[in-house]
Amino acid sequence: HFQPPDYLWVIDWDVAWTGSLHRILRAFDKTRADLLTFDEVKAERDDHSYLQQSLRNYLSDDEVRKALIVPARYSRRMLGATKQLVASGKHCFCETRGPSLCHASCWCTQRSMQALRPDIFGEYHCCNDIPLERVEEMQEAWRRNASASRPPGQLLHRVRGKLGRLSVGR
Repeated sequence: HFQPPDYLWVIDWDVAWTGSLHRILRAFDKTRADLLTFDEVKAERDDHSYLQQSLRNYLSDDEVRKALIVPARYSRRMLGATKQLVASGKHCFCETRGPSLCHASCWCTQRSMQALRPDIFGEYHCCNDIPLERVEEMQEAWRRNASASRPPGQLLHRVRGKLGRLSVGR
């Protein structure tokens, strides 16, 4: 009998990591939030500072919430609610969909991964331009650390270069 997972992780193509991706994701196991996002969910009331503010067909200005969803973790009930929302024809920009839905739902809890584990996001920013060679250097430095003392790793964003060559640490 197939049992679906409790959570679904979503990680964009321009996110890389040092260390063990498995250990990085497991670092959030004790957090039972329905929606984990990189940063805190916040209201966006200024159309000029967030260009995607107007990309919606059902939210009023005061209902829009946003967060960086690269990476993100969704609970089963959050996924179900998102599927139902989209199937009903209600659409908005991806970085507002989950945060706005969670904020409007009395059952939904959201947490910031950066606030929970800042050590995993040392060089993680929306507008970085990290060359693949730098990621490889950081991965090698992680491998050189003694196993007992090294952190699970770090997520890096935005990485530029062919990611197919990147090796994953254990």
